[in-house]
Amino acid sequence: MLRVRYIAAACALGLLTMAACATEESVEFGDPARVTGGFSSGSGSEVECTPTPLCGVSFSSDIYQNIFTAPLDGATPSGACAESNCHNEGAGGLVLPASSAAEAHANLLKFKLFGSLPYVVPCHPELSYIVCNLLLQPGATNPYIGPNETFQGGCGSQMPKSTQEVTTQPLTGEQLATIAEWITCGAPLN
Repeated sequence: MLRVRYIAAACALGLLTMAACATEESVEFGDPARVTGGFSSGSGSEVECTPTPLCGVSFSSDIYQNIFTAPLDGATPSGACAESNCHNEGAGGLVLPASSAAEAHANLLKFKLFGSLPYVVPCHPELSYIVCNLLLQPGATNPYIGPNETFQGGCGSQMPKSTQEVTTQPLTGEQLATIAEWITCGAPLN
């Protein structure tokens, strides 16, 4: 389903060659040799989105509390995104304050990787750079990128990354799926 949506969206945005669109050629997610500009291109504003009113994922609890600001010593890996010395202080130009889910949400939706690449495209995880930017635990797979691609430079430094001040943990495949489902719902503030 996501592969079909990706191809349709990529064709509509002119991201694939006419031959790929005409033949409905299957293109791996994020294959930088096949998609203009790396993972995707454009502002994301050209893509249609019909939000899902009853999303099964809550941004406030499932993403913000359980991934971005979860305690580092908890049972589930924490991205520690909102820790001091990281995005709480605006690392990379993205501010995810530890005290406000609403502000973190607004900042995620307006953030552009490298100043122009859409970090979150509501309803379209396949066009959202956040899903290829996330570092996963060994063995976890990311259906949004090709099997042998790390996207070093293409989607920025993989996050979360550990520093001397903050030791983060790679996310699980389930956490990536939670973020993708939230985006598919329209990326609501819920």
